[in-house]
Order: sequence, then structure tokens, then C-alpha cells
Amino acid sequence: MKIKNNKIIVKKVDFNKILFQTPNLHRGELEAISLAINSENKIILLDDEEARSFARIMKLNVKGTLGLLKDFVKYKLLNTNEALKYLDRLNEIMYLSLDTYNFMVKELKKYEV
Repeated sequence: MKIKNNKIIVKKVDFNKILFQTPNLHRGELEAISLAINSENKIILLDDEEARSFARIMKLNVKGTLGLLKDFVKYKLLNTNEALKYLDRLNEIMYLSLDTYNFMVKELKKYEV
């Protein structure tokens, strides 16, 4: 099924359960990794560190929520103040160490105009 001007395509994923046996990842994470392996770009969006590590082992380019937030500012889809508000909201719903939070603030402010 194609959604919204052919920009999102929903595909059924058929993955090899033996190749992807790992007790720490959920089926959805494994299916996403399998889909990325079979895609042209070899990129995947993940926040869970175990899933990210496994995806890197599978030679995928991994990006997470914080990386997307940084890209949105870099490519002027958000301004720095908006991004900092989103960073605060993310900090409420996912664990960010103080070092990670401060690093992101510094990174986002690099793009201030």
C-alpha cells in the first residue's frame, strides 16, 4: 500500500528467523533491520542501543531521534529554539544522560543564526 504521494511504501517483511536469532531484540526491530538490509540505502532509524549495535554489525547506517533532531536544525526544518523545546520533551519520555543532553544542546546551538 502506498501512502501520501508515493513517499511512504508499506512492505511485508520476510526475514530469516535463524539468521536473526537474538533474545534481546523484538520482532519489530528485527523486521526493521531486515527491511533495511534489503533496501538500497542501508539506513535505519533506531533508538534502542542493543538494536542499534546489532544493526551496525549488519553494516547498516543507524540514526536515532537525536540525530534526526540535529538534521532538522542543520537543514533548517526547525530553528534552534524549537529543537531545544523538542529535546526537552524527548528528555521527559526517554532516558538521556546529562552528558548526552548537554552534548545535544551544544550541537543544536552550532546552527543558531
